[in-house]
Amino acid sequence: MWVISDNKGQGLALVIVLTALIFAVGAASVALATSSRRNAGLEVCQKKAYYIAEAGLEKAVFGARCGESWLEQLDPGGKAVNLVPDYIFPEYADGRIEYVNVKKDDSVGDQDLLSVECSGSCRKANCTLQARVEVNRSLELWTVNILSWGEGGGLQ
Repeated sequence: MWVISDNKGQGLALVIVLTALIFAVGAASVALATSSRRNAGLEVCQKKAYYIAEAGLEKAVFGARCGESWLEQLDPGGKAVNLVPDYIFPEYADGRIEYVNVKKDDSVGDQDLLSVECSGSCRKANCTLQARVEVNRSLELWTVNILSWGEGGGLQ
């Protein structure tokens, strides 16, 4: 029968266990901080992509309000026209306006009903916005009413 009466080495074992525990807590803290920083950066990029897409929509609405030449190219029920890069410069802020598709859904007299879809990107984040816009050309200064606005996709 073996009897251990020598307590030598217990202090070393305790130091090794405590060092391993401190190392594990430190590694977990670094991993959490890195993950939080990456998520914060992605959230900033997602917000920028949204605002870039919104800027593309605003540029299309402004162009419709001013009666730009691309408005004449649209046929009711026809194919969508991409305003990038011919009418809208794609580079914007820290990202890019990928496309601004405008489609004329209906035209009655001096009123046009447009569907506008815009995609903005910032690094790896993308956002697509859609709007339905009513353009009234009966006045000297054209009026534009935004009928609906939201995130989505699917304009053909």
